[in-house]
Amino acid sequence: MSEPQARLRVRDLPVEQAGMLDRIHALAARATELQEVARERAGDTTAVTAVLQQLRLTDRDRAMTEIRARATGMPDSWIDDVRRLGRTGQPFTGDLRLPPSGRAPGPRSSGRALDDMHLMTEMAAVLVTREHLLAIYAATAEPDPVAAEQFRRNMQALWTRASRTADAIAMSARVRARTFHVRDTILHEQVNEFWNYSPDELAVVWDRHAAPSVASSVRRSLGNLRRAHPGRDFSTANPDVDQPPKPALLIERAREAVHLVQVRHYMHTILSEQPDTGRVIDTAIADATLADAVELDNPMPDSGPGQSATTAAPAHGPDP
Repeated sequence: MSEPQARLRVRDLPVEQAGMLDRIHALAARATELQEVARERAGDTTAVTAVLQQLRLTDRDRAMTEIRARATGMPDSWIDDVRRLGRTGQPFTGDLRLPPSGRAPGPRSSGRALDDMHLMTEMAAVLVTREHLLAIYAATAEPDPVAAEQFRRNMQALWTRASRTADAIAMSARVRARTFHVRDTILHEQVNEFWNYSPDELAVVWDRHAAPSVASSVRRSLGNLRRAHPGRDFSTANPDVDQPPKPALLIERAREAVHLVQVRHYMHTILSEQPDTGRVIDTAIADATLADAVELDNPMPDSGPGQSATTAAPAHGPDP
């Protein structure tokens, strides 16, 4: 019989991970406080609207912090636990014992590949939304070409890790399909989220994804993968199985999502200038985007062995 898995304390974690859990806890607690404030001010529409806006921003910040936490390898059980503690008003300290991760020591498996897909999807949405803002406000298409190139190299690095991880653990075709398929509606939601960011807020997210440390972390992970599977060739992807959608394809699909979001916001702005058009606005926007939405929700045709989970496209740059 195997021994029970030891439960770590928060103070046993790397500083970065402990800090992320602390922030998740604090933001969950803040959201609970804001919900209570909204209930107390139920009769003041203006005040409630302002509080709900703060709540939306708080939940958005927490959700993004959770994504970054998972990308560092933290299991969902830790994140769920500290979120629950925050929402219920319980303290977060260095002595807090974390629930079992449910993972054996060593390189992560399908969870790592799924986390990398989430990050690539977010990065595609950030990139195209930033492109739109630059086209409106900036005098140049790309004010920082070096950072832009690093951003794309980071996306390619994440693709490589997702691909090689799936190959290393002999991920089944069914799990590959579930892990690598990115619905267009998910891209649309991501783009719509970043569309509401201010240029400064979006710049913070961009800078984080464009950091050289992203590719450096991937290289370390790939090194661990090679040591865990000696004798395996990880220099190229397995051509006989489905691979993740390439970064170039995710970016192109995110650009299509930007078009839908732009149309929706434009129509809402125009129609909202007319009196008593609440229902008309909803109907007109739905009609304008219905065809595209139906197309987005249709699954992509199955790919042949060795291709991406969606139509393949050239990769950006060399492996990290």
